[in-house]
Amino acid sequence: MKTRILLFLISFGILCATSCSRMDATYADFIKDGKIIYPGKADSVSVLPGKNRLLLSWLLFDPNVTRVKIYWDNRTDSVELNVAPSSGIDSMKTLLSDLEERDYLFEYFTYDQDGNQSIRVEAQGRAYGDLYTNTLLNRPIQRVEIVDDTTRVYWGESSETGLIGTSLEYADTENQIRTVFADAETLITSLPERKPDTDLRYRTVFLPHPMAIDTFYTTYETIPFN
Repeated sequence: MKTRILLFLISFGILCATSCSRMDATYADFIKDGKIIYPGKADSVSVLPGKNRLLLSWLLFDPNVTRVKIYWDNRTDSVELNVAPSSGIDSMKTLLSDLEERDYLFEYFTYDQDGNQSIRVEAQGRAYGDLYTNTLLNRPIQRVEIVDDTTRVYWGESSETGLIGTSLEYADTENQIRTVFADAETLITSLPERKPDTDLRYRTVFLPHPMAIDTFYTTYETIPFN
């Protein structure tokens, strides 16, 4: 009985030693080139929306970063930018144009001169276009009055998100076209020296996002006076 126990312990010890050796060999293969080096990742990443375009911006704090690569659409599309040598903080940006109107997910990677890759940084953004524009409505006008040869436009309330104001065009007494902008908080807009019996036209201006790089407009509407 003692002999069997002794043989079992010897066999178990050999098995453990063999397993440990295999694990050590695998780990050694994994780190045989030394420590894994990760360049500094892209920081303070932002994606600013526009009309069928997006402005991507980020910061780099690692002076060893030599290039940045950004993927989207499941890495079927990408853009790569070289980084100029710097000892400080690099502020970088790139503009992606001719984009479909939809949401996008971006993956940012940085690289050093040895090809080491940073950890991934993700950011999302949406490009806007005709689909968004077609949903926009002009700010309502309650009434237009002419008092003492002064035309006044009285604005109604609007529940439209992103409305920043309305642009009006009219002809003055010198037959010059004037443009007046009424912001979203304005309730009454005066149109000085408007030529009698001439039409007004107006359109409303929107930002789909507070940081959008493009403004969007409704189609012009006309207020006839003849």
